[in-house]
Amino acid sequence: MSLINRTINDTDSFIRVINPYLNKIIVFLLIIFTGIIIGKILGRIVRKFLKELDFDVFIKKSFNFKHATNKISSLISWIIYVAALLVALNNVGLTTTVFNVLFSVVIITVAISLLIGLKDLIPNFIAGLSLKKDDKLKEGFFIEVDGSKGKIISLGFVETILKNSKGEEIILPNYFLKNNRVKIIKRKE
Repeated sequence: MSLINRTINDTDSFIRVINPYLNKIIVFLLIIFTGIIIGKILGRIVRKFLKELDFDVFIKKSFNFKHATNKISSLISWIIYVAALLVALNNVGLTTTVFNVLFSVVIITVAISLLIGLKDLIPNFIAGLSLKKDDKLKEGFFIEVDGSKGKIISLGFVETILKNSKGEEIILPNYFLKNNRVKIIKRKE
């Protein structure tokens, strides 16, 4: 009898300890599940509404942007998914910790993306500043660089545009101009 009472007491103690966590886990899962359902339903409603308004046709004509309806409806669904996740995490008590981790990951991802995107822009910009400061090349000059000949029609901060004898425009990065031998054929007309 003592073994049965002890087992019942141990089971009762275990249930008392795990019950608050079990309730939070069940509520967490219900919130996530509800958020997914609401997100899908609202995404479909928005998609149907925008298609009835011929939103894709308007956006494509105005901005040359394809599939705007699908992208907007997906964005709305994802906003609801994230909101449901934040509500569920708040219910469990993990909102601050998870939000800080997610925010850090997003900031690091954005910073890496910017660095990768700017890896060619920065040297070209610095070379453009140098070319403008040196004042050796100006718009209207005829130049030859690495087999490309033409008249400088634009000397920008990042790129220089030449127009060759056939009327074609040749775009040269300023870093390329700065690091190659440039022959000035004719100064301004």
